[in-house]
Amino acid sequence: MRLSWGKNVLVGESEDVSVTGLFVACAEVPPLRQLLTIELSDTIHGRVKVLGMAVYDAEPRPNRRQGIGIQLFGNDPDAKRRWDAFVKSLRRAWGATDEAPRPSEQLLTAPAANKPELRIGFTDRDSLSNFVTEKLVDGPVAIRTPLFLTPGTVLRLSLGCPGQSMALGIDAVVAVPGPDAPAESLTVQALELDLGRARALIASTVVPEPSIDIHVTLDLGSEAVA
Repeated sequence: MRLSWGKNVLVGESEDVSVTGLFVACAEVPPLRQLLTIELSDTIHGRVKVLGMAVYDAEPRPNRRQGIGIQLFGNDPDAKRRWDAFVKSLRRAWGATDEAPRPSEQLLTAPAANKPELRIGFTDRDSLSNFVTEKLVDGPVAIRTPLFLTPGTVLRLSLGCPGQSMALGIDAVVAVPGPDAPAESLTVQALELDLGRARALIASTVVPEPSIDIHVTLDLGSEAVA
C-alpha cells in the first residue's frame, strides 16, 4: 500500500479496511488532517486509488502495530463505487459480515469538518495578488487537485506567501466546473471578497528572495498539487 501527499510517500500495510476508511500500519505517520492519496491493489480489482484524511495515529501496542487511521474523504462517485467493491470483496475473503464491523468502521465514523479549509501557498506577493485581483474576483477559478467536493459545498480559502504576516481568509463555494476546467481540479467561487482588505494585506507582505516552486496546499490536511 502507498500513501502520498505532495512530494511525500509512505509505504505501509493495510489493516481493518472498511467502506468508510482503513488503518495503515507504517513506520512513520503523516500529519493529522492531512489529505492523502491512497493506492493499493489486489489480483481481482487491480489498482485502487482513493483520497482520505488522516484522523488518528496509533502508537504500537501488543495487538496493533504503529500506524494511521484514515477516513475516506473527497472522492467522486466512481472512486467510491470502486472502493466499495474492493472492500466487499476483501471482507468476503476475510469471512466478515456487515453486521460485525471491523474496528476501523467504529473509529472512523466522525464526519469531516463542516467547512473544509484549502490552504493555497504562492511563491511571491505578485502571484498572490494576481490570483485574488485578476482571477478570483472575476468568478469561478479552477484549482488543480484530485479532491472532489460536491458543488454547493462551502469552504474556506486560506491564501498566503512567504513574508506574509497572516493568511488571507476568503469564504468560497464549490462551483460546477466549466468546459475548460482541467480533469483533476476543483472549481471555486468567492462568496464575499473585500478587495480593499485583500490589497492591504498583500501590500504589507515582506518581499522575500525569489522562489521557483509554486504549489497548492490543501488542509484536509495539506497536499502539494504543483
